[in-house]
Amino acid sequence: MVVRAAMVKTLSEPDATRFLKGLALLNAGEAFDAHEVWEELWLEAGGARARFLQGMIQLAVAMHHWQTGRHSAARRLLERGEAKLRTPETPGLTGLCNSAEALAWSTSLFTPLIAAKKTGEEPEAPPPAAWPPCGSDVMRN
Repeated sequence: MVVRAAMVKTLSEPDATRFLKGLALLNAGEAFDAHEVWEELWLEAGGARARFLQGMIQLAVAMHHWQTGRHSAARRLLERGEAKLRTPETPGLTGLCNSAEALAWSTSLFTPLIAAKKTGEEPEAPPPAAWPPCGSDVMRN
């Protein structure tokens, strides 16, 4: 996928392409692989961009933990990732994915895992085909 530089003011075109690769992996259910791609970007980033990427990484790893039956670890990383994405200083990546979109994805997907903490039941992670897409419309074009 080619990303036009005019659409992405916060990332170079190669970095935007790498972010989108991670987003495509996440949307395909490959949460751990998405985390690996984004970790490279996070290590190179600073400030709000690094905070946003770290939040996205934590959401991806939370999903990976849920997929592999580690419910407590999934909830811990989910809380950390959502906390990072909720800060006003973490708006996201212009034209690719913003914090509000990532939080909406997280809320719609992880609600059964959070609710299960009160009941003691541990639901299985939904199959990737049931996941809502994460990211801006540019990702789906």
